[in-house]
Amino acid sequence: MKRLHNLLPALALAWCLATPVAAQEATKSAPGDDRPVRVALTTNALPYALLAPNLGVEVFVGSRISLSVDGVYGWWGYPDGNTIVENWSIGGEARYWLNNDGRFLGHHLGLGVRSGQFDVAWNDPGRRGQFTLAGVNYGHTWVLRRRWTVDAGLGVGYVRAKYDTYQWHADTGCYERLARGRVKNTFGLTDLHVSISYRF
Repeated sequence: MKRLHNLLPALALAWCLATPVAAQEATKSAPGDDRPVRVALTTNALPYALLAPNLGVEVFVGSRISLSVDGVYGWWGYPDGNTIVENWSIGGEARYWLNNDGRFLGHHLGLGVRSGQFDVAWNDPGRRGQFTLAGVNYGHTWVLRRRWTVDAGLGVGYVRAKYDTYQWHADTGCYERLARGRVKNTFGLTDLHVSISYRF
């Protein structure tokens, strides 16, 4: 929660910077819509497959830059104590849009970061810990209808996870810690999204 409070002033500053420009240069989300775009609410459809709702805010600055922040939380499990999937994370991205028409559509490149915690057990020793990642992202945005858009993209970069392993003993109803403070550093997929947005 403390990280979210640290991000709020940055979002407020970005909102102030994203002032509407002159009518001939106004940011438009779709042809025929002359209202300038300043902010969008977004949600990534993919985490819902793991029962992990999420919500994000994207702020548009100038004609080529946007800044976004989002949060996700998911939890589900079975009474056997050996099948648990729980995670939460907060992430952000700075995007550079390749089209300079002020509509924020088409191809974009970005730098993304994310940090959070996880607890996963799936008929194997469980893993519980925290992770941090940073990567380079690519995506493409299309108009669905007027102010509604869909954005698909992926990212690659560096992932660091620190975690404990544990095992559930059904006979005693207790968890046993197997290892503590394991660290894994890897290069791989850091972002995968198909997001729906509404632009204001």
